[in-house]
Amino acid sequence: MSDASAGRAAGWRPLVMIVLGVAIVALLVGRQVRPASASLPEVMTVPAFALTEQSGQRFESRQLLGSVWIADFVFTNCAGPCPIMTARMNELEDRLADDERVRFVTISVDPQRDTPEVLRDYAARVGAGPRWSFLTGEVEPIYRLCREGFLLTVARQRAESGKVIDETLASDLPAASQPQHEILHSTMFVLVDHAGVIRGYFDGTDVTALAGLERAARVLSRDARVPPALAALPAVNATLNGCAALLLSLGYVAIRARRPRVHRTLMLAAFACSVMFLGSYLTYHAFAGETRIAATGAVRIAYLVLLATHVLLAAAIVPLALLTLVRALRADLSRHRRIARLTLPLWLYVSVTGVVIYVLLYHAYPPPGLRL
Repeated sequence: MSDASAGRAAGWRPLVMIVLGVAIVALLVGRQVRPASASLPEVMTVPAFALTEQSGQRFESRQLLGSVWIADFVFTNCAGPCPIMTARMNELEDRLADDERVRFVTISVDPQRDTPEVLRDYAARVGAGPRWSFLTGEVEPIYRLCREGFLLTVARQRAESGKVIDETLASDLPAASQPQHEILHSTMFVLVDHAGVIRGYFDGTDVTALAGLERAARVLSRDARVPPALAALPAVNATLNGCAALLLSLGYVAIRARRPRVHRTLMLAAFACSVMFLGSYLTYHAFAGETRIAATGAVRIAYLVLLATHVLLAAAIVPLALLTLVRALRADLSRHRRIARLTLPLWLYVSVTGVVIYVLLYHAYPPPGLRL
């Protein structure tokens, strides 16, 4: 290798080391981030089942794979907690109307009476939407599913001679409408993730439990869209933006100190950080979609102004940064200095505001679905 080639290789070595160092720091930051759904327990996988929907069509559990769903067990002529549970489920459906990945499943514990026609009328009466399925079938499979598949209590009982006799699995069960028989069942709502795993139980008669169930459902829905390996990318993006801002500042100090080689290395490293950020940002939002801040009032207005200027200037920085670097690498220094006076402050603004937006959006005022 000639002396000139060796000199060029040695000149690029600091740049490579800086970029690798930034990448390692970003990855270490990302490793510290866990999906919000990780704090929800993984109870068990709901076993496969096949029942009949209110439409009369066969309904299989595999139709729910890929969706987050909330299940409960009720019966239509219940004079106890069922009307309250149905009202709460209806309220949840309204709250989660904007999230099409969340579905609702109500299974009758009185299938002899709750035929598809009865359930269809019941669904219409309570105003159920298209994402809410009412299911019926045979007694034994439903009771077994409730007890073993969802770990919930259900029993059909008859008072006789002062004793309570469980007739749950009797083959000749009398109609539930007979007054001497009572169906006892759990009032819990069961939250199930997109893979069919139970992730939580919430009291279906307690209005205060709805908020927690809604948050948990949104968290699971969001995490279903974003692969676990990508969940940490917002923190990685903020780290890359912060490193770019630091490198830009150091590069400015270097050129003011008349150290052009150091300046060039730092600016190229900053450019590499911004390129990595852009790739990471586009990858994450291709899965996660839009994320909206939960702030209101003056804070929301200030955030939207900050976001608008950040986005507009970020779009302008791409051609500006490229043109500035090209002129420097071609040794067109007079034209490089002229454009750099515009590029540097704008680039710094975009990098710093990127970190500020991350803090506001993911920590200070996170939208539903980012935190439990």
